Amino acid sequence: MRRYAVVDIETTGPSFKEGDKIIQIGLVQLSDQGIEAEYSWDIQPDQKIPPRIVDLTGITDEQLAPAPRLRDIADDFLEKLGERILVAHNINFDYKFLSRSLERLGYPPLSNEGIDTVELIRLLYPCDQSYKLGDFAEKHGISLVHAHSALDDARATAHILLLIQDRIRQLSYDLFQSIQPLTARMIRQTGTYLNRWVDDWAPRTREGLVKKGPFYLAEQKGQGLVFPKQFGQDQATSLDLGERAIYVGQGDVHLTGLQEGICRDLSQFFDQDQERLACLDAPAGSGKSLAYLLAALQSSPGQADLVLATSTRLLQDRLAQESLQQVADILGRPLRYVQLKSSRHYIDLSALEAFHHDLLASKQVKKRDALLLAGLMIWLAQSQTGLLVELNPGLLTKDFTGQMTTAKACDQALAKWGDHAYYAREWQAIPEADLVLTNQAFLCQHQNDLEAWGLLSSKGCFLVDESHQLLDTLQSHGSKAWSSQSFEKQANHIQKLLANLIHFPEAYQFSGQSFDELYQSSQLIQTVWQSFDQLMAYLEENYRKLVYYKQQSETKESFMLKSDFQASAFYRQLKEVQARVSDLSASLIKLCQAVQVKAGYSKQRLDQLKALVQEQRRMNDQLDRLLGGRNLDYYVLNLVEVGDNLHCQVQAKPFEDQALLDRFLKGLACQTVFISASPLAGRDFETKPVRYSYKTRQALQEVFVLMDGLSIDKMNAKVAAAWTADCLLSLWPRSYNRVLVNAKNQARLLEAALKERLDYQSFQKVYSQLNFKHTHKLFQLFDQEDSGLLIGLQNFSEGVHFKQGLDLVLLPRLPFAAPEAADELAKQALAREEGRDYFETVALPDMLVRLKQAIGRAANGQSEPAAFLSLDQRLVKSAYADKLQAYLASTASFTSLCLEELKADLQDSSQDKG
Repeated sequence: MRRYAVVDIETTGPSFKEGDKIIQIGLVQLSDQGIEAEYSWDIQPDQKIPPRIVDLTGITDEQLAPAPRLRDIADDFLEKLGERILVAHNINFDYKFLSRSLERLGYPPLSNEGIDTVELIRLLYPCDQSYKLGDFAEKHGISLVHAHSALDDARATAHILLLIQDRIRQLSYDLFQSIQPLTARMIRQTGTYLNRWVDDWAPRTREGLVKKGPFYLAEQKGQGLVFPKQFGQDQATSLDLGERAIYVGQGDVHLTGLQEGICRDLSQFFDQDQERLACLDAPAGSGKSLAYLLAALQSSPGQADLVLATSTRLLQDRLAQESLQQVADILGRPLRYVQLKSSRHYIDLSALEAFHHDLLASKQVKKRDALLLAGLMIWLAQSQTGLLVELNPGLLTKDFTGQMTTAKACDQALAKWGDHAYYAREWQAIPEADLVLTNQAFLCQHQNDLEAWGLLSSKGCFLVDESHQLLDTLQSHGSKAWSSQSFEKQANHIQKLLANLIHFPEAYQFSGQSFDELYQSSQLIQTVWQSFDQLMAYLEENYRKLVYYKQQSETKESFMLKSDFQASAFYRQLKEVQARVSDLSASLIKLCQAVQVKAGYSKQRLDQLKALVQEQRRMNDQLDRLLGGRNLDYYVLNLVEVGDNLHCQVQAKPFEDQALLDRFLKGLACQTVFISASPLAGRDFETKPVRYSYKTRQALQEVFVLMDGLSIDKMNAKVAAAWTADCLLSLWPRSYNRVLVNAKNQARLLEAALKERLDYQSFQKVYSQLNFKHTHKLFQLFDQEDSGLLIGLQNFSEGVHFKQGLDLVLLPRLPFAAPEAADELAKQALAREEGRDYFETVALPDMLVRLKQAIGRAANGQSEPAAFLSLDQRLVKSAYADKLQAYLASTASFTSLCLEELKADLQDSSQDKG
């Protein structure tokens, strides 16, 4: 029987060399059968405990005043440790700190074998979002009452070790054998004991796995299928839609009067073929998603001509997981859907297979790469989707994504990997789907691909949810960009690969033509560098002062209108770079076609060169379109100093959103419905739309406006963040448990201000969207909290309902676009050229749409409306306050008050409820 000593220490700081000391040790004696005994020692460090450590651990100088010194308990500790295997969470810190502290007292260094639980859970739980002891313990139901108390941490780590052993008992022996060569580089003896446990406990066979290539993959089950909770029409009432009826009330889902109205109106719209465009507007959070899906899906199943595009991938996921289930319950039949996202969200097994082959063939394997591959192989044995978002964001240190949207590319992937060609199978399933669910950005990028698969045809239906975001999406898609940093990186890589061809001729078969192309390419890469150096020298000479002054302000970018840009020397310099790269690409293509790799030598570098040439051509085509200026109106220039180097990024953007919208609609042959379409109400369409507008009977949302001191728009960014933080902490969590802050550009400063004011434990309840690569993970974590504060960007919660609801929505300032930003300055200049008032025709209308959405989200979508609070006094005292309140008259009422009055009202309300 193996025996372990699970150890945790608390110290005055992280550095033994800097004089930090141990202040507490916890030790749990453990065997494979369970916990045997527990021990704890407080230790007098003979130095003051820093305040941050007191805050973190709760250990004070007073607590340690009577405690023994380390030399007084060292023998007792070493006796309890004995020859047991030392286990710790992040073992290198605890093991080294303990060993060096004992050595300083004259003891020999520790020689126990060691196991690191952090490395084990990173490997065995690749989908967990945090490997911090407290987070992981909470996720897996392990009690940790006093985090950063040595004995409690050691006890939790002991239970994690037992959990790890149980995990091994569940996973396949064959799977572990396939990753066994990758575990040799784990910390200390962690890999050794992992493999011993596998030999002892892992089941020799396990159902549900499929062996393909080097991988054991989870058997795929029922992808894209939503089953109703009950079938048929028993005890359901019918809703008359004119020519047909649907049955409602099944599966505990009941429609409101507003939802029934939407369902009837859209059903009639879809049933006729004269009108091709509709605009639908209903309050945020009123349940319109369920209603429009019902209207669109009540036709016969299996029609792959219904496409729904949302504003965000988070809303896309929420509709798939929640709204479609409700629709299936009401219709009483299964629904099949396809969810299309960018290929970068899916793992490409062919790319991973190549990495696996190269890694095992390499003589020098990096530990990071080995554990990355092992973790991915364990994940693939359980994943049903192949979506990389399932993984811990820190796990993916390499790119294993691919691109395949054509039928031929999908067929090739499916022929090799079958159902495990995760991205290809989504496209392949389109003909059998009731609904194709995507997002607006993907739609803009892949409209031609969707049409090639038979979607968006004259017989199809197309729904655009949160359509007020569509104009921004179209502008982003219509923009072109070029980066000097990306250019340099790519050119350097190509130059290195050309040098490889020159310096290792024994690996390649050259013909006379290929020698000529190699020589020409080597010459052309020099002309590319010359033109690039001239461009950067021009920027150094003409823009260095601009960079300095921009660094002193919050705005780092500048702009030029198209006419000014195309008349500039900068434009001519870029044009020269583009021409030289075009010549180089043509020569490299000929070179790659002519040269051959000799038998016995790797094709890797030649394949890399071919891929780089294709990428170079794409980037140069993008630059060509940027310089051409078609459908582009202004250019944003961003110059950044990194050390002594100057980096440049140029973005060319369209401004006239009406023209963008017209071009988008001309490309659609299907019936189209814009949902949340109030921003489009004043638009002129070539095809006159049918307009539907709905209102709820709920009471107006009361908007509290704090009138203490200056309005937040009069404060600088740091002062505004501090004031917002102070207001929040006056209300959370005493008065409001679940708070959403629509912080926009203030998010990072607000997070820092809260961190300064909160203790460690309280700050763990603060969630910031800026810290999460994938917003749906942020959504899931916050939605599990009974009390928490979420700092979200402007559109985070659009179309999304929190299961636990919200108590307070805080909008610190009105959601105007920053007027000093380069984009807005360019729009102001363009508006002046057109004789328009920028504020009245662009800035104010855009802000009102965002404000209405934010207020509507607080008022609807949950049983009790959330309170809505703003620190921006322009809501009630500005030149446009009357216009603002008139626009929101059917949505909100406004109450001006001071913070103390709000707190008193909340206290009175709480007493009344009591």
